[in-house]
Amino acid sequence: MSSAFLGAAVTLGGCGPRGDDPSGGGGGYSPDSVDAAWKNHFEAFGASDLNKIMLDYDDDSEVWLFNDGNNCGIGTPPAPGKPPPAMTQGLAEFKGEAAIRTMFEGLFAQLKPGTVTKVGPWGRLGQSGPTVLSGNGQDGNVFLTWRTEGLTGENKLDYATDTFTFKPNRKIAKQNIVVTQPTATCAAGRAKSQAYCGTAPGTPTKAGVCRAWWGPTVTESPTEGQAIALAVLDIGMMMASYDESSVVQLFDTRTEVYIYFEGLTAIRQMHSDMRAAIFSWDDELPYGIEQRLLEVSEKTNTVMFVFKCTAYEKATMTYVFKNTGDTPKIVRMNMVITTKSPGSTKILV
Repeated sequence: MSSAFLGAAVTLGGCGPRGDDPSGGGGGYSPDSVDAAWKNHFEAFGASDLNKIMLDYDDDSEVWLFNDGNNCGIGTPPAPGKPPPAMTQGLAEFKGEAAIRTMFEGLFAQLKPGTVTKVGPWGRLGQSGPTVLSGNGQDGNVFLTWRTEGLTGENKLDYATDTFTFKPNRKIAKQNIVVTQPTATCAAGRAKSQAYCGTAPGTPTKAGVCRAWWGPTVTESPTEGQAIALAVLDIGMMMASYDESSVVQLFDTRTEVYIYFEGLTAIRQMHSDMRAAIFSWDDELPYGIEQRLLEVSEKTNTVMFVFKCTAYEKATMTYVFKNTGDTPKIVRMNMVITTKSPGSTKILV
């Protein structure tokens, strides 16, 4: 048993240092960087150390956990520009220390008989394991992917991905988790975030992440905002939400390829490639896209989007928007896909 992931495989369920700080000495805990906070979190998770891992959360922290297996979250896709289905089947929400502690108690118990493997997404600048982007507030971001072996029944977990955003004090502000548990019962869901953040038709959308995502005004035929850009796969409209400081990370669970994109030119190419892949299967609206989950968090300026389409068996996007501005730009976007195998690729001619 290892006390940290540190590479290819770790068996969970052992003992680690206990107490109020990472060393178990009972002193204060105040990490001076996202890297330091992540080191504590990573080691605590590998050791199934509940007390240690909870040092990274407070009562304002939120975790969303969505199961994209067992058909969780599937509903009728909305027409372009229309609000998403009023459901969150498969999504569990944990707010505050008590709820998050309960979540980890259950997760550690679930993982105890198995082994966590292929901890990634690897690959950036020679790193092994998750990618950590340091910075204060929304700049601080961790992208984690992992799998398990040896779990059966409802505990079976094929894939998992996490995106963490941090507060200026390096506590975790928001953690979005997507797992593939093909035999698990779907969670009943949480209260649905309001389409257009509750904006009345014909009036300006709330400033901030709501306006950046839904567009400036609620109309019958919206032409702006990241939501409509994704629905119609309009590259120019998508790129309006990014700037030169934006970072996109992409991981394919089938090929195990990780790619890091920074700045407008690289991110435009990434989205162009995504559209081309989708168009190679279906080049008419809605492009075979089936929305499984779409949730906007005004509190943390984040968006969680889970879908599938003919080109991607599974796809997850977590967006992090800047904290300032009437129409803030995307700071970080982490995307995990499962592409079709080469033998099943269809090319339109």
